[in-house]
Amino acid sequence: MPAAQTQYWSMVSCEAMPSSHIVDALTDFQVPLDKDGNYTIVYSRKEDRPANATDANGVAWIEWSPRGEGIDGPKNRPDFGMLMIRIMDTDPAWKQGPAHVTQPGMEEQVMGPYYPRGYYTTKDEFEASGPKR
Repeated sequence: MPAAQTQYWSMVSCEAMPSSHIVDALTDFQVPLDKDGNYTIVYSRKEDRPANATDANGVAWIEWSPRGEGIDGPKNRPDFGMLMIRIMDTDPAWKQGPAHVTQPGMEEQVMGPYYPRGYYTTKDEFEASGPKR
């Protein structure tokens, strides 16, 4: 593979332990980029997916677990959702790479523009205004 900051990244939606069932996933090549290399991923249940959260609109979508934590029983939290970002085989010289994060809380400082930023919105708000830049 050619030299790069990272060879691969992905985002995975999953249930909690003990099931750890993967609900949905996106790999880097499935996420549309804007002209500056930025991206928007919407994370929601199927019924809450905004109509404009589509590749055609430059937005990737990943499904929130319909089973919450995935625990069969009264202790299941049905609103539970977990995302994991996997950034694999990074170049040690990439100064903003996650491997340079050595203590909790310094992620944004180290990763700078590569640090994932999230925000909460409603389906209606996203459909009306699209992603926030």
